[in-house]
Amino acid sequence: MYPIPRTKIRQISVGESHIVFCDDNGTVFTQGNNDFGQLGRFTMETNDSEFASIPALEGKPMKKIQAGSNFTVLLSIRGMVLTCGSSLYGCLGHGSNDDVQNPKIIEGAISILKLVKYTGSLKIGNGICNGISEIPDF
Repeated sequence: MYPIPRTKIRQISVGESHIVFCDDNGTVFTQGNNDFGQLGRFTMETNDSEFASIPALEGKPMKKIQAGSNFTVLLSIRGMVLTCGSSLYGCLGHGSNDDVQNPKIIEGAISILKLVKYTGSLKIGNGICNGISEIPDF
């Protein structure tokens, strides 16, 4: 975990009990409740009151971020879709109901996203993620 550098915030998103932001460099920072791994990183306490970057994403800049109710969706600058947090009803897209602590690439999402360009909201399971648009051609 790293302290927040003095940088411009590109995007910010608030979930049910956590907040995610992405800076101009594509670094993602999270804060709040981590009961299901929605912060994308290990925390000593269930509720993390300080913003920190996601170590698993170090050197992997993100283009878009979205907080769901108890999960987080990330779009990398290379077009990969990653999710972490609660996988209730399999909403993370990994083929299971297991919660995910560290952001994990949705396998097979590339071929699906080649066919569909989202321009408004992206529905994942029982939560709606607004703001992921401009899906590039892969």
